[in-house]
Amino acid sequence: MAVIDRETETALDATRDRYGRTVHHGASAAARGRRTQAALTTYATRLAEQGHQLLHAARRNLDQLPSAPPHHGLA
Repeated sequence: MAVIDRETETALDATRDRYGRTVHHGASAAARGRRTQAALTTYATRLAEQGHQLLHAARRNLDQLPSAPPHHGLA
């Protein structure tokens, strides 16, 4: 993600004037869109597999918990 952020900031710097104001709005929006797409792709390829493993572990541990006693009088 740091590489994606650095590349985006470099592209956004090219869209600003020397005072930091955005002067090329289309290029700025395109750079942000590329950053979003790159982040989604990175998530899908690297983190989604680990997410599946975490969900499996959570379900397994929930199945091992004892059931809660009934609460009478809360109805």
